[in-house]
Amino acid sequence: MSSLSAAQPPISRPADREVVVIRVEQAEVVPGSTASASALLAASRRALASYRESADLRYLGDAQRSLLAISAEERDGFFFLYRAAVRQSLHQFSSAEEDLRKAAASPETRRQARLMQFNIAFVQGHYGSARAACDRLSTDTDLYSASCHAHLRAINDGEGAAAFKDLKQALAGAGLTKLDDSRQWAVATLADIAERHQDLAAAETYWQLALNLEPGNVYSASRLCEVLVLRSKDEAVLALTEGRLSVDNIALCRAKVLSGPEGADLLATLGDRFEEARWRGEFLNKRGYADYLLLADKNHATALKMARENWQSQRELPDARVLRRAEAARP
Repeated sequence: MSSLSAAQPPISRPADREVVVIRVEQAEVVPGSTASASALLAASRRALASYRESADLRYLGDAQRSLLAISAEERDGFFFLYRAAVRQSLHQFSSAEEDLRKAAASPETRRQARLMQFNIAFVQGHYGSARAACDRLSTDTDLYSASCHAHLRAINDGEGAAAFKDLKQALAGAGLTKLDDSRQWAVATLADIAERHQDLAAAETYWQLALNLEPGNVYSASRLCEVLVLRSKDEAVLALTEGRLSVDNIALCRAKVLSGPEGADLLATLGDRFEEARWRGEFLNKRGYADYLLLADKNHATALKMARENWQSQRELPDARVLRRAEAARP
């Protein structure tokens, strides 16, 4: 395809979706909480925002605890939207969909619910459902609608360059002087389209812009890191990952460019993390675990099993790369 690299201007992505999540037991909710439903919703929203910026599992626990303390009669559209976000992070996609249908029934949360419905379906590779969700936004001529339509076009051979160009023009028309979620979404979509169609220079430009627009977004940082690895920009990888090693996928990305004792130490630390998660029975980042096993050159059969299981529910480009590597390394 023709190069997308000339596409300017440079451009966040919703929350990181490759997560290891703690369990929060019902007993941890303080009975008879006197906090109002609005205060509990605000606390949940803040916790979800903090989780998106840190991938710190404790914030998901905080969000769950706040939501569990809201009585059934006080559950509004925002309750179902936030619970869907938690369930999506837990890969409980069917339950998340149920919540999003309820959130979509409320005018206040309808737009956000439909966007999440699109995102969940697209990430899983359920493109028919993603198209249906996108079509429900078709009456709107904003960047959300333009982005989801461009993303769907880009999965078809031969349409990536045109989809990229049209979305880039829509973004240029909207401008970047006013920063909001729709512009961040459009930028991240441009980055993914470019990466999907092997224009890594453009992908780097737009993932970097996405991170500039929302510096705390670990998803954008992780995707940018993977592109830098593919472009053999080892020094840039080291600079980007400095201070972000609490996030498994970013630590794994750094490990790919390290050698010697430092690389071995980082892999050992990651191994301890995954083993501890498995021992505690926590939800496992299967793509990350498969990536770790391949990097550490151990148990390729388990790596392939994890990569295939992950592929059942996560079908983004990083998932595809790990699956291909695991298949190539199988005994």
